[in-house]
Amino acid sequence: MNKILLWVFGIVAGCSTCRAAAPRFQGGKIATPPVIDGEFSESEWAGATKVTGSYYTDGNEATGFPIEAYLAYDGKYIYFAALCGDPNPSEVRAQEYRKNTFAREDDTVQFGLSTFGLLDNTHNFTLNPRTASHVYIPGGKANKVEWAGEVDSVGKVTDKGWQVEARIPWSILRLPAKTGPTNMRFHVQRQVGRTGRFMVQQYLNSDKVEDMNIWEGVEIPAQARPRALKLLPYSYAGFQQDGKPIRNLGVDLKTPLTNSLELIATANPDFRNIENSILGLDFSYFERLAGESRPFFLEGQEFFGSAQSIFRSQRVPKIDAGAKVIGDLNDRTRVGVMTLQDFGKQSSSVVSVTGNPDDTFTYNTGLAHLDREDLQSAAAYASMAKRLGKATASARWSRHHDSVIGTGNDFATNLSYNDQGWGGYINTGRREKKYRPRLGFAVENDYQGVNIGAFMDRVPTTGPYNNYGVSGSVETYSRLSGKSYRKTSSFNAWVNLRAGLSISTWAMMGQNFGFDDNTRGFNLTYPYYDGRRFIGGSFTWGHQGGKPYQAPSLDLAYPVTKRIQTNFSAQFVDHFIKQTQWIGTATADLGGSQSLSTRFVRQQNNYNVYFSFRKSGTAGAEYFAILGDPNAQSFRTSLILKAVFPIEIRY
Repeated sequence: MNKILLWVFGIVAGCSTCRAAAPRFQGGKIATPPVIDGEFSESEWAGATKVTGSYYTDGNEATGFPIEAYLAYDGKYIYFAALCGDPNPSEVRAQEYRKNTFAREDDTVQFGLSTFGLLDNTHNFTLNPRTASHVYIPGGKANKVEWAGEVDSVGKVTDKGWQVEARIPWSILRLPAKTGPTNMRFHVQRQVGRTGRFMVQQYLNSDKVEDMNIWEGVEIPAQARPRALKLLPYSYAGFQQDGKPIRNLGVDLKTPLTNSLELIATANPDFRNIENSILGLDFSYFERLAGESRPFFLEGQEFFGSAQSIFRSQRVPKIDAGAKVIGDLNDRTRVGVMTLQDFGKQSSSVVSVTGNPDDTFTYNTGLAHLDREDLQSAAAYASMAKRLGKATASARWSRHHDSVIGTGNDFATNLSYNDQGWGGYINTGRREKKYRPRLGFAVENDYQGVNIGAFMDRVPTTGPYNNYGVSGSVETYSRLSGKSYRKTSSFNAWVNLRAGLSISTWAMMGQNFGFDDNTRGFNLTYPYYDGRRFIGGSFTWGHQGGKPYQAPSLDLAYPVTKRIQTNFSAQFVDHFIKQTQWIGTATADLGGSQSLSTRFVRQQNNYNVYFSFRKSGTAGAEYFAILGDPNAQSFRTSLILKAVFPIEIRY
């Protein structure tokens, strides 16, 4: 194993790749902005930068689905237009109309813009043939317009396909600290809603990502992000099951420190209107964590993403106050600093730094600290990754010290290869028994070993298959004492048909914790590319943990009308004991960013249901009325009325 580690480190230290020559586009600064009405005309976009091309994700030309895009800007906005050809315009999907909504089942086009000129750290703007738009800001964001910003877009279906125009405020972008001419990177891709297939304006294989389009000399306006203190005070009142009244208030705030750094803070946050994710019943030897859904932690969460082994926000279930600074120290260094207070109980903090000295090398480092009356816990980590053509080599080290359990170390390496849908990897790891970061997610320890795998995924241009593939892996891990720990092999295969049927199957066999395990299963979904209307099911069976294992499941989605969406899932597990889980949701779009929704959950003999009215998702005040507790294990009688009033103070 040590030879493998030295080999991987040798590759990282000794190899380098040359910068490729990326296509360069100039111009785009305009004096007269285009009218954003979906009625594209070349005269309106005469000063814009134009790009063309259309390729499937395997590099083959997407005949019949051309992409023609236009980029322009002035002192207030960046402008984007796309003409998306389609041989069957009547089949273009354009259902969603709401802003700040990801139109997953529609035809869409995505404009990606890296304002720092890097290959990552990219803003993504996804638009459909109507007025729906979704904004992704590098680092992550909460879904509040006053904080995330809003894009105006209008599209329409034409006799040649569809087209869309959009304007993007400079004020919502993460920008370099400098102003004036800057080279930016960009990409354009589209999705055909009826098939789920993606096309890109510029095809880049894994060893050619440095060729991503460059938009040269874009002049960032001064004060592109106006200095303002943005406040989101809230207040709620109601009663709980005992009939006693409850009330509370608090505030969130956000303000830019520079063009590329911002401060976010919260005092007495309330998450009563937030649905927590629900874990399935699938068997695991290790702890599982549900996804994060609390807005304070979603805002800028990716600035802390590389620190997941030593910090996960789910490890902090309650806070009275919190503050963080996120953003870019310079064009190639990103930082996140956060402190959290649960007064009288614990204090938590985390620092994470990510750097890209060049487009092929990334490093991460960070610290996390937990302070409680009964313990002190601190963890540090450092990692690096080097892309070597079609291969990537990486290594990670982490150390944890705890006043109760002592000190432990963690070390891992990875070498992977990817070439047009096929490749492989080799992972090695060594983790000591006392490596247990309290704020992190390191669910197993006291092991060393290796995991080797390979995969293939093909995307044929013609024929009945949208894509198909196989993957397999073998792992062998022992305790640090040398005693066998885990030795398993697994196999997966999948095929997605153009007709809409998705089929996947899997199998696993080996030894875990002294048990001879073997499982196999399959999943069917139709149509797999339509999240609003589908039916799917899976079945897994075998032996795990020394007991027979069976786990069938069912998933359904059905739009009762264009504005009423229902979803249902059921899972049954027979393993040691019989368990059941039923989840049903329904949402009615009332228009004007108003909606009614409900969720029903049954787990064993526990039942919970809640109902809510929401007016949220656009600028201005937000209102919530919630009957029941969204996250209780069983139904609790309660009624909460909550209001959020955004305030902006310019300075």
